[in-house]
Amino acid sequence: MSKFVRYNMIRLRFSIEVDYYDEYITQIEILIENMANEHKSKTNISLENSSELDKDDILQSAHYRLNILENITPNIHRKSCLICLYSLLETKLMQICKIQESASDNPVKIEDLESKGIIDRARKYLSKVSRLKFPNKTDQWREILKIQQIRNICVHSNGVLKKKNDTEYYNIDLAHYIQNTDYLSLLDSGEVIINKGYCAHCLETINNFFLILFNELEEVNTKKIELISV
Repeated sequence: MSKFVRYNMIRLRFSIEVDYYDEYITQIEILIENMANEHKSKTNISLENSSELDKDDILQSAHYRLNILENITPNIHRKSCLICLYSLLETKLMQICKIQESASDNPVKIEDLESKGIIDRARKYLSKVSRLKFPNKTDQWREILKIQQIRNICVHSNGVLKKKNDTEYYNIDLAHYIQNTDYLSLLDSGEVIINKGYCAHCLETINNFFLILFNELEEVNTKKIELISV
């Protein structure tokens, strides 16, 4: 099977997976909102049917439950989604690298390259070994590197950005990114909160990045086919 056909298959599969994640993100946000609204309605009904003596207990219990539904549960869902989206990014990049490697006479293999992780190894292989115009100067790639750092915090630090002291973070640039991103929040404890919209933003960023990369691959392989036909 030619590289051209294999790339088209990956591109089609990626497009389908993007649609899956887009639908999942939409539905999970609707579910989160509906659960919180349902809880509020049940609380109001309980308050209407309770005595004055019981209302304080009901409100205290309801506030605790509402915090879980509006803050804790959504953050867990969104962190899980972010990890899955990043895995999609890694998987597709490595599939592209493997196709390039299988069709290359270059003795350098993907595993031979030192890197700071899977996507960095893919970047090095595609740009330095395969000599592709890898889109690492784009806004999408720069944003992906920030997404990578947020993902790493979720995976390796339980969602907490480590601090030097009460007011200063080790990674000042990342702290500024979080504080200036509409879809992220940073608590005084250093915990990173993923707000509604960030997963959709990550999906859009990854999708747009691959559109650029797939177009580059298509252009390169089309030129090779034209040269062969000549």
